[in-house]
Amino acid sequence: MIPQQLQQRTDSRSIGSDLFAVVEELFPIHRSQCGEGSRKTFEILNQITPVEVVETPSGTEAFDWAIPDEWSIADAYISHGGTRIVDYRESNLHVLNGSKPINIQCSFNELQKHLFVGKEDGQIPYRTAFFRDQWGFCISKRQATQLRELGGPLDVVIDSKEIPGHLSHAEILILGKCDKTFLIWAHTCHPSLANDNLSGIAIATFLAKWLRENPFGDQQNHFTYRIVFGPATIGAINWIHQNQPCDEIFSGLVLSLLGDEENFHYKQTRRSNSVIDRVIDFVFKENKQVCGEVIDFEPFGYDERQFCSPGLDIPVGRLTRSLPAGFPEYHTSDDNLNFVSAAKLEESFQLLQRILGIVEQNRTWINQNPNAESFLQPYDLYQAYGENNAAIVSPEAIMWMLNLSDGKNDLLSITNKSRLEFEILAAAANQLAKHSLIKEKI
Repeated sequence: MIPQQLQQRTDSRSIGSDLFAVVEELFPIHRSQCGEGSRKTFEILNQITPVEVVETPSGTEAFDWAIPDEWSIADAYISHGGTRIVDYRESNLHVLNGSKPINIQCSFNELQKHLFVGKEDGQIPYRTAFFRDQWGFCISKRQATQLRELGGPLDVVIDSKEIPGHLSHAEILILGKCDKTFLIWAHTCHPSLANDNLSGIAIATFLAKWLRENPFGDQQNHFTYRIVFGPATIGAINWIHQNQPCDEIFSGLVLSLLGDEENFHYKQTRRSNSVIDRVIDFVFKENKQVCGEVIDFEPFGYDERQFCSPGLDIPVGRLTRSLPAGFPEYHTSDDNLNFVSAAKLEESFQLLQRILGIVEQNRTWINQNPNAESFLQPYDLYQAYGENNAAIVSPEAIMWMLNLSDGKNDLLSITNKSRLEFEILAAAANQLAKHSLIKEKI
């Protein structure tokens, strides 16, 4: 069970240990595309902040895909003379995720084509059999050598089954003052891999808890936030199919690989100049302590590729530390609890707090008296040369906001042109909007 303090606390000074505790709690669960592992995961997330679980029956069509049956496994092993050489009880990565059942006796030569061997001596690779009629084992080089030397006969058992059931995904909807929605997506189909995908799940969950507490200093957040947890590929495709045309989503992020030691990497949206593209570029540049690299969009990777499909073109980018497949521990048993740290999870969480803070304030305004300079004295917003009006957040920011609030420049654009601080301009915008001198463009 998640400790009680995790259900209470989102203070960033201690959030790293909380994030790591969730990763640790979720790590042993054998998740797959569809099955009990997803539901167990969502039960744990629900202890931190309420989630709504949505079930889609097997066989349901989603564009040209169909929801698969639920997969479960009771046991699996390769043994010789009653001694298990490969044992599912020691690592759930040992079995091809989604593997068909098998119960045979064979030689190593006959078994070899069903084996996936790690690159390092003790490393177990993670492989899947999704949407394929296939069975197999994932083993280390050491185990492969041992099996080869034994030769046979080898007892090979995978006690798995597929039955009609449901694809489960979980959602958190945090309504804002407007319907414009920012999407956060984390995939949930991997078993015991700490960085991929548990770091993203943990951080997305605590971001949802934080957003529910209205962190932006008002009774209600301005934008609506939708946080979704679902299996990679088929989960995103099914979610899009159920929610199309997704017109309310103005931007979003896919989160994963956020607990390791590498610098941050942001993969741009298909548009390359969308709101989230510009926000993250700004955040990377404003803080020299944040080592971040922006990489171009490409039509493969995580589920950002689904949201950036040409018929939708929803501007959803991807934030990671390491790049997918860009480190030797990727999709192996070495992506374990020793590979991620509370400190790096906390650093990632804090970066996302800053990113969402900029997203929340980055609006486009329209001057309500655009044909001349507004008469500011009635609102105590005017400062003559040489005077000091403490009521004005910044005379320069007031004038920049009035001049560039033409419905074409958002707050980030005005920040870049004026070279003033983003927060000062945001404060000036709030002062002007309070007196109806500017109005938000919807």
